[in-house]
Amino acid sequence: MNAIYERLFYDIKCPVPGCTLPIDLVLSERSIDWVLYEPSLYLKPYSAQRFGTHKKNLEIFNDSETFKHDLAHFLDANRNPPQAYLPITPKSLELLLRFSHDHALPDLRLEKDVEDVYNFSMYAEMYGNKVAQRACKSALEYLGKRSPKDAIFALGYKSDNHLFSGIDEYARRSMSLTFEDVERPLAIASSLRTFKKNHVIWKHYKDEWDRFMHKYITAVQNLITSKIEYGKIKIIPGILHLIRTELESEVALTSETVGRTLDIVWEIEGSGELEKGIDVDGARRVLEQILGERPSWEQLAMEYEYIDV
Repeated sequence: MNAIYERLFYDIKCPVPGCTLPIDLVLSERSIDWVLYEPSLYLKPYSAQRFGTHKKNLEIFNDSETFKHDLAHFLDANRNPPQAYLPITPKSLELLLRFSHDHALPDLRLEKDVEDVYNFSMYAEMYGNKVAQRACKSALEYLGKRSPKDAIFALGYKSDNHLFSGIDEYARRSMSLTFEDVERPLAIASSLRTFKKNHVIWKHYKDEWDRFMHKYITAVQNLITSKIEYGKIKIIPGILHLIRTELESEVALTSETVGRTLDIVWEIEGSGELEKGIDVDGARRVLEQILGERPSWEQLAMEYEYIDV
């Protein structure tokens, strides 16, 4: 068995490029197989990915009691070097070790899969790696702007951690999705305690958002049609198409968005296609009032705080 062990761990290296610290611990993720088989069957977990690391670094950068417990519980100190398993995904384990060094840290914003970053954020919090926690927060907020589905992971992360500042930006980015699109990623991006509640909040938010957008676009249409001569009615579809495109390209409707929307109408009017003027300031006031009716994730979260969903 010792000979097999030596062959398996002969070329184990630290995942940090250029690290010259001596390896005094071998870590691998504890796979499902490890749970199903007796711990004495040492060969079973060896299919897992393994990394060399440094025990002192781990203790410095990961200061939670959970980390200390897991490391001690799954440690085999009779090996040379000692070996331990952690209940963690291979990708998260590699990132955890890289964030347990006084070294150039990986830029999580470059990760292709936002789900990997979200998973790592849970382990970083569980194991008390403060540096990794800050990096995960920044990366999730950045990656959440790439696509509607990526926004769901930032939304779940911020909601579970009560980081409500800016959370509506991610909720609005997901409004083009159906509940079926959102169901799985939001379940992944929520804790066991909150995933049902987050689903209910999202559905409520979606309903309110759809009503708001209908009211907003209807108001824009009314402002235009009320100022257009009967003979010019044929150009309304073109104007509305421009405005709808402008609105749907926006994540957070703001006063600036309203101004830009009205500027489109103003430019068309100024081109001579419209003969009657539009009260731009009055239109701005009307639309800004409607903007105040947008849904708020924080408000909905407060409403459902004590409701068992």
